[in-house]
Amino acid sequence: MSNGDLAIHQKYTSPISAAGDGYVFEHSVQAFFVIQMITGGLVPRMDNCEVTRIVLQAERYGRKTDDCEVTLKDLNNPSREKTLLVQVKRSIRLSNGEFTKTIKDAWNDFNSQRFNRNSDRIMLVTGDLTRNGIGLKNILTHIQSSYQSADQFWKNYDDKVLGRGKSEREGLKRLREKLILANNNIALDREVEFKFLKSFFIIKSDMHENLFEDGDINVTLIHSILAQKKWKDSVSPKVVWERLCHYVATRNKDQIELLKDDLPKKLLEIFEEEKVIRQDDVVSLQDENQLVKKAEPSKNKITIKTAHKKELALLCLIGEFDSANSNDKKIVSELLRCDEDSLLDVVQEINSTDDQVLELRNTTWKVLDIKSTIEQLSNYIYNSHIDNFANVYLRILSEINPALDLPTDERYMANIYKKSRAYSATIRTGVANGMAMLANNQDILDKCSASKIADTVNSTVLRLLSDNENPKLWMSITDNTSLIAQASPVQFLSKLENTLEIKNNNPIAIVIKESSGDSFFQSDYMAGLRWALADLSWDKKYFSRASLALAKIATLEIYQTENKKRSLDTILHTILPWQPKTLASLDVRHSVVEKIVNEHKAVGRELLKGLLPNMTLTTMERELPEWLDITNTLQPVTQQELWKESSYYSNLYIDTAESLQEIIDAIENIDHLTDDAFSNFIDQLNKHLQKMANKDKQVIWEILLKKINNLDRRNKDEGKRVGILKKIADDIEPEDDLCKSIYLFSNYDHDLIGYNDREKGKKELEEKQRESLLKILNSDNAISQLNELINRARIPYTIGSSLGSIDYPSIENMLLPKFLNENKAEKEFISNFIYTRYFHYKGNINWIDKLDFASWNNEQKILLLLALPFSQSTWDLLDAQQDKDLTKEYWNRVDHFRRTDNKCSEAAVRNLLKARRPLAAMEYIASAIIMGDNSIKQQIDPGLCLKALMASLNTTENISGTNNLQYEIGSIFKYLYDNIDYTKTNLWKAEWAYLKLFGKHGIGQPRALIYRIANDADFFCYLIKNAYKSELPDTKQQELDDATQYRLFKILSLSFNDFTIMPGIDRYDTFREDNFTAWIHKVEETCKASGHLGVAQSVIGGYLINSPEDKSGLWINKTVAKTLDRNDSVSMRSGYNMGIRNARGIHEVDETGEAEASLRDKWQNRADEIEPLGFINLATSLRELAETYERERMHIIERTGSL
Repeated sequence: MSNGDLAIHQKYTSPISAAGDGYVFEHSVQAFFVIQMITGGLVPRMDNCEVTRIVLQAERYGRKTDDCEVTLKDLNNPSREKTLLVQVKRSIRLSNGEFTKTIKDAWNDFNSQRFNRNSDRIMLVTGDLTRNGIGLKNILTHIQSSYQSADQFWKNYDDKVLGRGKSEREGLKRLREKLILANNNIALDREVEFKFLKSFFIIKSDMHENLFEDGDINVTLIHSILAQKKWKDSVSPKVVWERLCHYVATRNKDQIELLKDDLPKKLLEIFEEEKVIRQDDVVSLQDENQLVKKAEPSKNKITIKTAHKKELALLCLIGEFDSANSNDKKIVSELLRCDEDSLLDVVQEINSTDDQVLELRNTTWKVLDIKSTIEQLSNYIYNSHIDNFANVYLRILSEINPALDLPTDERYMANIYKKSRAYSATIRTGVANGMAMLANNQDILDKCSASKIADTVNSTVLRLLSDNENPKLWMSITDNTSLIAQASPVQFLSKLENTLEIKNNNPIAIVIKESSGDSFFQSDYMAGLRWALADLSWDKKYFSRASLALAKIATLEIYQTENKKRSLDTILHTILPWQPKTLASLDVRHSVVEKIVNEHKAVGRELLKGLLPNMTLTTMERELPEWLDITNTLQPVTQQELWKESSYYSNLYIDTAESLQEIIDAIENIDHLTDDAFSNFIDQLNKHLQKMANKDKQVIWEILLKKINNLDRRNKDEGKRVGILKKIADDIEPEDDLCKSIYLFSNYDHDLIGYNDREKGKKELEEKQRESLLKILNSDNAISQLNELINRARIPYTIGSSLGSIDYPSIENMLLPKFLNENKAEKEFISNFIYTRYFHYKGNINWIDKLDFASWNNEQKILLLLALPFSQSTWDLLDAQQDKDLTKEYWNRVDHFRRTDNKCSEAAVRNLLKARRPLAAMEYIASAIIMGDNSIKQQIDPGLCLKALMASLNTTENISGTNNLQYEIGSIFKYLYDNIDYTKTNLWKAEWAYLKLFGKHGIGQPRALIYRIANDADFFCYLIKNAYKSELPDTKQQELDDATQYRLFKILSLSFNDFTIMPGIDRYDTFREDNFTAWIHKVEETCKASGHLGVAQSVIGGYLINSPEDKSGLWINKTVAKTLDRNDSVSMRSGYNMGIRNARGIHEVDETGEAEASLRDKWQNRADEIEPLGFINLATSLRELAETYERERMHIIERTGSL
């Protein structure tokens, strides 16, 4: 082996994350649309529309924007349909090729005959956007909301009076450049281009994150929606979401069509349609009782005939168990006092005589109605049985989940790590139900006194929760917490209250922290506790204590996590004035809210905010607790009652607004106050202002102005509210001009302008900004005032942009080099000034020649150069300084690579490599590959490109200042494949280092690495020896780091199948039989000597599923078939079969078994085809494969009852 082969052990510093992240994101976004279709939810930018159809991967339907095609019904005109085409990108940069392709695809769809330019839309959903990307998102929104005619828009565009920020203008410029490229470099008709700008929009989503950011689609919101309902089999909202994402992921490749009126059964099982309750619906239907009723028990009483009545009576306490779980069977046998071996005989005999009492589903036995069944068998249960059941209950439910011993991100693999519970989830729920049923039906047993049952239940729950200081206990019982609480509400609440009082290392706080990670992979251990308290809140006896406990938990949530207010939401939806979910009286509800505000003010004020009029417009149906005795006494809410409640909560919200931040919150929610509360607030605000310091008054003044603009923009001025607010704002307007300037440069445009007359407002704003700056420039202490403005304004770059566009004598000498320093605000200001100045002078930097550099230090010169575009004119200026240290520092620090010409400079690449910045060099090269035309690509030296790529393997360069580079690195690999003979280079080493990027869902096949494996037997053997332990005795295996193990797994594992490797295939995909035979011989010889023959043959078998057809037309090459058919190729045939099965990937199970039947027939037929040719061993192996598919088919049919 050459020393180069040792590169597989090298710990490369790869800056790239797994390529699969983007696909998780894509499936999550697709799942969002499925949720919106099932629930009747809204879709961004498609107002008054309802989703009726979704196509996953719409390419086969002729779409280029193909991740998702959504058909919507116009609710204003139900006969009219609209189409939304969705492209999903984990992250996007306007300068890379991925965005170029996205726009090209969108342009093609826009110009297709099927696209209705008046109603259809194209959506780009992304998780990450650069500043220019956000700018493009915002300006598209502005165009779509503010312009109705192309003439009006283009006139303002040409006159440069769009009035948008620099990032927005730059974003629009980049989009227009991409559109010209998509239109074959032909300028677009302006009317058509305007219609595209009206049809295409960008949504920033946080599906890849856990916290709420600037997202239109939001993971937190989805989880909150799912958390408002109890799902079938009591699964958590997280499980519902994961199942839905899994369903979407598995059906993605099938390009399936989902219709709202004809949803697949599997999808409905995951996500049953839920009833969304809206405030307007509830208040308008006042003749209907609002309380959900429990299902009435069956009136058809069943006569029990079995001779095993005592066993059945005791089985009712267990409720259900898994007969495949030995611990379940053992403990059930103990309670029934029968032999473990005969337990199933007893259960089956009961079922044979009373088939309507028990149900067998898969391996689970369940009593269908434990209460009605035990009522008929009450004579068979005595006090001793209750004691025995209590012990069983404790043994089962007190078990701490062993998975909690694992790291959070590995708990989903608990079964693999053998960290599973002793008892099944089935029996845990069964005994929890049994105890709750007994507790709430204490007179149900003739031979047991009610007091005996009550005492036993209370003491048992108390014992179960005796370890209440252990957070793992609360996490372990989460799936059954509500049933435990229903069994003994008083004991449960007492233990919980004691737990919440613990000061240090509070157990509930720990549980919250354990539940606050990635939504996709981390369990919500708090879900059960929240539901338990929500269930207890129905009962007026427990409402107060349950709500106060939730408030304490909500306080812990605020300190433990951001934007997770699930417990707060539970209280909110319990006491929602128009749809309460409690029988507690209004007086009690009010007293609880007041106590929460007094004792937990942050939580209390958030609660009050949610209770303001029109703040919470929807809620989810909440079922009644299964066992608590609740009688329906709620009366419908009238409009008058609703107004009275709204007034009460509005005034309480105002009366408790004392601090500056609380007053600000009140202003921001002023349009949600009732009229009397608004008047109350104005009185309170004036009193506060009288005592307020000037600096706080200025804060209030700014907030008032922003709110006034907000109300104007949304036409939300009800009565004289805006007028009243304007008067207060005028009264407290600062006299200091500097303070007014700070306001103009501390807020974004949409906060500074009322949208009733957007264009006029923008012109006025720009004029105000210019006037304020000119006033400063003309003052005696201009620099001092400007310095203060820059350092106090919240958005200093807007000052730079504004000043950069002003013609003012000697302004450059006034500002430079004064503000060229490392002060964050001043650096942001001056960088934008210089950049804007560059465009102000139309790309000419001769103005810099007028600067006197004599007094400048090198740092100031560097900052000037770094602010200029990455172009030859900047480098010429750098060279003119004739300073080696300055040159070195520039290439070490330059962090933007925007090209302003049609050139790719080799010198720039070499300078970046000299500065040991290969990632920066690759970003620059990739921009030319992706964005450039053929003339630019011809300027790129493949050798230099390869040098940069190889240098990146061991770089310590920080790419946080650039970007993730995943797409850019992929483009460089593809460029090299087309421009060099990669079989004669070390390109495979780069592929090895960046292997996570490659694959079916990544940037494709690592061609050089595959070629080397397929043609270098020694290299393949080297990989095998490193990956697997030798069968020879006393052979030590070298320990590998995790990254190397992952790469070996991806290349050699039969379960991965991500790469198409076929020994004997050359660079041009031609199969060389002689090379194949020699490769097999060499591998078997080498691996036999090292003790790796079996595993090597198994891996080879997996590779051979990629065999080409034979020249005779046979489905497999005969030389390959001959190798597989040898008597000593047993392991190879096993690997071949496994490779075939795993190549199928994750797939949706067809309940009819037709897919398995088709595969069975395929491989049976192939076996029949090769057997007459003498390949008897291979034919036998393929028949075994066919039989495997037949067994799977039968298992599916038995499980689903489709036979």
